[in-house]
Amino acid sequence: MEERINIIPQTEKELVDLQAFIDVSKKETQPMLVDLLRDVENHYKMLDEYFVEYQHEDLENCMEQKIWPTQIEFVIAQCLS
Repeated sequence: MEERINIIPQTEKELVDLQAFIDVSKKETQPMLVDLLRDVENHYKMLDEYFVEYQHEDLENCMEQKIWPTQIEFVIAQCLS
């Protein structure tokens, strides 16, 4: 998303397309990712109840995912300002 948002539009059509992409990202994609993250977190909690041992990489990925919604919001805010 960040790569797409940071491309400077060269034409009016590209600008309109970019604005539509930003709107969809903010209204649909970001909430969907937040819900997905909540589901992943719930799965980890369930696995914790059974004392499942995680690989270090899995834990790193889980923690990194927590910042995605904030990163998306930040990039959109930068583009709109």
